[in-house]
Amino acid sequence: MPLALPRDQLRAGHELPHFAGLAILLITVIGLLTWGWQLSAQPKPGTLPTPNPQAPVVTSYYPPGGQRGSVVEISLQGRELADALGVLASLPVQANIVPDAKEPASRCVVKLDLPKDSPLGVHALRLVTRRGISNLLPFCVDDLPEVAVTGNNRTVSEAQKITPPCVLTGRIDAEATYYFRVPLQAGQRVCFEVIARRLGSPLDSLLVLQDANGRQVAFSDDAPGLQRDARLIYVAKSSGEYLLQLRDVRYQGGGNYFYRLRVGDFPCATTTFPLSVKRGTTANITFAGPLLDGVPPVALQAPAEPTVLGLLVSPQRPNAPPGWPVILALSQLDEVLEQEPNDSPEQAQRLAMPVAVNGRLEKPLDRDWFRVPVRKGQRMIFEAQTWEYGSPSAVFLTLRDVTGKQQLANSNPMQDPPRLEYNPPADGEVFLTVEHLQYSGGPEETYRVTIQTATPTIRVEALQDRVEVPAGGVGICFVRLTRTDYTGPVRFQAQGGPHLRGEGVMLGEQNVGVVFFQAEPKSPPGAWPLQILAHAKAETGEFVVPVTMTEPLVATFNNLPYPPRHLLTALAASITETPPFLLEAKYGTDRLPRGQTGLEALVRVHRQPGFEDEVQIFAVAPPAAPNQPVALAAPASTKIARGQNEAKLALKLPNNLPTGPLPIVIVGQAKHAGRSYQVYARATLPEIVAGK
Repeated sequence: MPLALPRDQLRAGHELPHFAGLAILLITVIGLLTWGWQLSAQPKPGTLPTPNPQAPVVTSYYPPGGQRGSVVEISLQGRELADALGVLASLPVQANIVPDAKEPASRCVVKLDLPKDSPLGVHALRLVTRRGISNLLPFCVDDLPEVAVTGNNRTVSEAQKITPPCVLTGRIDAEATYYFRVPLQAGQRVCFEVIARRLGSPLDSLLVLQDANGRQVAFSDDAPGLQRDARLIYVAKSSGEYLLQLRDVRYQGGGNYFYRLRVGDFPCATTTFPLSVKRGTTANITFAGPLLDGVPPVALQAPAEPTVLGLLVSPQRPNAPPGWPVILALSQLDEVLEQEPNDSPEQAQRLAMPVAVNGRLEKPLDRDWFRVPVRKGQRMIFEAQTWEYGSPSAVFLTLRDVTGKQQLANSNPMQDPPRLEYNPPADGEVFLTVEHLQYSGGPEETYRVTIQTATPTIRVEALQDRVEVPAGGVGICFVRLTRTDYTGPVRFQAQGGPHLRGEGVMLGEQNVGVVFFQAEPKSPPGAWPLQILAHAKAETGEFVVPVTMTEPLVATFNNLPYPPRHLLTALAASITETPPFLLEAKYGTDRLPRGQTGLEALVRVHRQPGFEDEVQIFAVAPPAAPNQPVALAAPASTKIARGQNEAKLALKLPNNLPTGPLPIVIVGQAKHAGRSYQVYARATLPEIVAGK
């Protein structure tokens, strides 16, 4: 994920309009009062800290994609966009940042140079300045010719004429329908595929196709596997000009209701097949979905790195436009394909454990049978995955003994993912059957089922998508841990570029914690991909799990149920300019007995020359986690007065905290030279211990 540096930067000032003196005084007083309120306010315990106030925030951008091999001009709006260093992207790009001549802090244009070999799909962009890194911006890279929607095509008479193949980029206004005229020859096949929800847009698209006589010939609302995006496939019955309508299904719209509409005769995959491959292996990948005739397999080498959770793979016929890529997951298991016929107990496919079997329910009422060895007392886990990989299948799992008697079935048919836990009463074998919950079937109905003994595992989620650290200072990332049969410690190691390191630890009772980051003094400002690995050790050996950011990514993609898997580890870290002050905290004790609710911290400020202002100090604790309350029982705040260098901060803790490092950070806020600053204190966390 390289940082694309700008080729040049334009700077421009602007004059403030002239106001009456009284108005200026009133605005100044209101601003000071507002600033004072902001300084004295603090997050409620269990609320994540506010972002760095100097970091860039992009509130809107357009267009949300471009054609590889071209230069795309993306207009950004937001705040703190000035002094840009470049763009941090999940694909190789070059960028030139052009600030707005009148409002450089709130507007700029990113000229993005996309190489001809850029990977297709949804990628991540972030604006980088000397003072931080922006929120993640989903961005599409396509191979089809780009056509801008005029925006005036809201009536049939003003319908915009388009010629396949192409991809249209536009925005939907509320209570508006957009019309396009498409010339087709008799027998010509065409696909219209909307990419909106999968790009982070709130647009719930609806497509209607009419022939030259105004008769509806095709319709699409929520296409299977596309997370509410529409996709319409049609073969023209006669030559002529067809009319396509596009709107939001609820007639909603606005500036952020952007979309990309792919038009042409291209493959329409919903999933790869298999859905996953083992890390470090080679594989030939085929696809599931419509219009896959003539699509050859894709040979690839799966990377071995644990931080790579998925790959984008595009279906493409020789000398034809590519289809939109789908995700191929990576795992540590042996991945096998279902072998037909396996529609009866006698034909059941034998599986060795641990394993993941990739199959498809090719016809209605299809039921796939597998024969699995089991051992007495060795708890087994059977888990199916479909929707998270783009498959529309709703899978129902059943376990039967060798006589065919049902032993177990997932009692909640809509459980996501479907999961069975089985304790074998004796050594032997069981039958696993996989079928569709609604008895549907077809080439798109793919599934993946993992079969393994219950072993200690963990899942770790970052509660934020980026970390910002001032040169010579510290930064933080709160993490939440989900344990399965594991009660040991978890240690975190993180790296973001050559000058930034992070570490943290959570003990066996803890499910939420903090990773601290440090940047070397005089480190240059910049941004890098951030990798956080969680290390744990069980009786079966040591295992390493990448930290993902599911919740922040879901929010970025407008609550998309399954955000792009390949971006789940796309955290970012930036080093910012040294602020006018740094903080250091020392707690009154290194070991705090559980049940003791009072704790004091001495907070010292290290002032840069010229900074003498007051610093507001408060404590922040992450949200509660299972079996772990919020680490602060009440808000805690103080201030370091102007000209002073230290203050004491009294903390009130709950009496039932789990043992381990106290997951609390101390934050300082101040204003200097017209800018707001927020700084985390360097500290060694006290450890909650059992007993006195």
